[in-house]
Amino acid sequence: MVLAARTAARLDEVAKEVAGLGRRGLAVAADVTDAAAAEHLAATARDAFGRVDALVFNALAMPPIKELGVVSLDTLGPGFDANVVAALRLTRLFTPLLTESQGSVVIVNSMVVRFSQRTMGPYSWSRRPCWRWRSRWPPNWGRLGSG
Repeated sequence: MVLAARTAARLDEVAKEVAGLGRRGLAVAADVTDAAAAEHLAATARDAFGRVDALVFNALAMPPIKELGVVSLDTLGPGFDANVVAALRLTRLFTPLLTESQGSVVIVNSMVVRFSQRTMGPYSWSRRPCWRWRSRWPPNWGRLGSG
């Protein structure tokens, strides 16, 4: 299991837990909003294990908790980059490996896409695209399909 996060401190603990279960855990410090770090993550997974069976995306950058009508547009970029662009980037990078293994992509989302509050607009806006991918996956991604 390849574990990735911006900082390796907690990852090392989890990798040890995985090893304690008789499996191999590999910790990789990677800021998935950085293209080079994401490419390094995909290459490391491929090189260490020879295959990838699943990509689980659970990254989050919390945008401002304000109404959409008043939030500064300049503050929305980091949340969109981490919550949407990074998910797309990793999915694209891992698609060849997942196609080979007939693997899956799991994007962990939030109930905010269905039940939002007035000040949660920016957060909902940054999570909804990934939620919509599940119904648009087959025509846009071919064989990987949707499930």
